[in-house]
Amino acid sequence: MGSDVGKLKSELKEKVLKLFKDFMTRLAKLEELGTSGSKLLTGFKQGLAKSILKELECLLEDVSSAIQTATECLPPAWDNDFSNGLDLQATNDEEDIKSSDLQEPEMTEIAAMMGIIYSMLKKDYAMQEKIVISLNLKSLSVELESYCLMWSLHPFINDEIMHRAWRLIP
Repeated sequence: MGSDVGKLKSELKEKVLKLFKDFMTRLAKLEELGTSGSKLLTGFKQGLAKSILKELECLLEDVSSAIQTATECLPPAWDNDFSNGLDLQATNDEEDIKSSDLQEPEMTEIAAMMGIIYSMLKKDYAMQEKIVISLNLKSLSVELESYCLMWSLHPFINDEIMHRAWRLIP
């Protein structure tokens, strides 16, 4: 009977050690994922989204300057053109007005659209940045789920405006 107890004790010890080894292996994986995730989130926070936002801001400033130059340099008749998108000096004959001219987006409409989209993206980025800052291994599962939901929903991005902007591209 003593050998049976010793054998059972040895088998249980092996089983416990194997389970402990599996437990520690999974713990190491969790720590690796946490470290990898932290590096990715830090990289996201510091690099790509911030530089792209800066690039968008520069493009927005460039279009603003272009419109400012157009309003300062073009003849006064062009002031009316911004409101209807037609070159009134080129012709007064309605037959010569191309239908494509009527459908072209106005420069001011494009600039306004850029400003609106930039504002939405900036708010969305700020939300993402707050999520990244608040994430850690101690975050509750419910917290993580709500962060994932907010991240995927893009609550500050208006899909209708984005679709309208894409339609403005000739």
